Amino acid sequence: MIYFIRSPAGPIKIGTTTRLSHRLKQLAAEHGEGLEVLAVTEGSFGAERELHGRFAHLRTVGEWFEPGSDLMGFIVADGKSWDGHDEVPGPVAVKMGRAEHSKLRIVAAHQNRDLADLLTEIVKAPIDRLWKTALKEQGEQAEGEAKR
Repeated sequence: MIYFIRSPAGPIKIGTTTRLSHRLKQLAAEHGEGLEVLAVTEGSFGAERELHGRFAHLRTVGEWFEPGSDLMGFIVADGKSWDGHDEVPGPVAVKMGRAEHSKLRIVAAHQNRDLADLLTEIVKAPIDRLWKTALKEQGEQAEGEAKR
């Protein structure tokens, strides 16, 4: 997979790996905490090389690039949020009101579905839309700051 990781200072690393969770730990050891996985796409070294060429005008050093609008646009359009699929998934607590929880339990039972699966289906699309909007806005903000 190809990953896009932003450092707290702003630059984005375009890299490839088969175990992003492991690679993220390596990068944190090298560059410090606070790295953020913006997105992932399918691909290997060849596709990574093509992306490095496509965004060469934004290169700062090595595989690190400024978050220009074209790079951020690519991430929003072609990237997908990283679901940690190379890790063993664990439970995540979600806080909701009692009435909503009760209604959701009734719907899940009526549809003979697992409550967690139903909740995931309900929130996935809105979360993906919000995530893409946030990435796009961050790219526009970074571009505006670079022009100053």
